[in-house]
Amino acid sequence: LKEYIESKKGHVVNDVIKDYNSLKKHLTNFETHRKRKIVFSDINHKFYNDFVYYLSYQVIKPNKEIGLRKSTVGKNIKNLKAFLNFCVRNNYIQPIDLSSFKTLNNKSYNVYVSENEIEKLLELDYTNNKEYDRLRDLFIIGCETGLRYSDFSRLKKHHIYKKERVIKITMKKTNDNVVIPI
Repeated sequence: LKEYIESKKGHVVNDVIKDYNSLKKHLTNFETHRKRKIVFSDINHKFYNDFVYYLSYQVIKPNKEIGLRKSTVGKNIKNLKAFLNFCVRNNYIQPIDLSSFKTLNNKSYNVYVSENEIEKLLELDYTNNKEYDRLRDLFIIGCETGLRYSDFSRLKKHHIYKKERVIKITMKKTNDNVVIPI
C-alpha cells in the first residue's frame, strides 16, 4: 500500500493521497480490531462484508462518534479496489474477484440553477460591494462552465482565450486539461 500511495504522488491531488492514507489507517485498525493480519488470500466477499461493517458501525472517529458515513465507506472501498487492481496489474498478487465489492454512496439530489435564476443573479446590483459582485460572478461562471470550485476559483486572464472564445484550464483534482467554449 505504501508503494501504491507513493506511485500516485504527483499524479493525483493531495486530498486523494490523504484518502489513500486514510484507507491505510482503517485497514491497520481493522487488523487490530479482528486480531489478525490482513493477507491478500483473505480478501474475498466475507472480508468485504466484515470491512464494510467495521467501517460503518465500529470505527471510532476523532470526535468519538462511531461509524463512518455511507459515502466515506464507499470511498474507502473504491480506493481498496484501485489498490488491489494495482497489485494485480503489477503481478504482486493473483487476480481477485472484486465484482461483489460495491462502492456505497448516499442518494443525492440533482440541485441546479435554472437559466432564469442565473439571469436574476446577473441583474443584482452589487456596485457598492465588490466582494459580492466578484462572488456572484464566480458562482455564475461555475454554473455556466460546470467547473468544480477548486477550478473556477483559480481562473485568471491567461485561462481565457478571447479569439478562440474558450477557457483552457488544467483541472486540479484530475490534472486533466479542459477546453470550455465561452
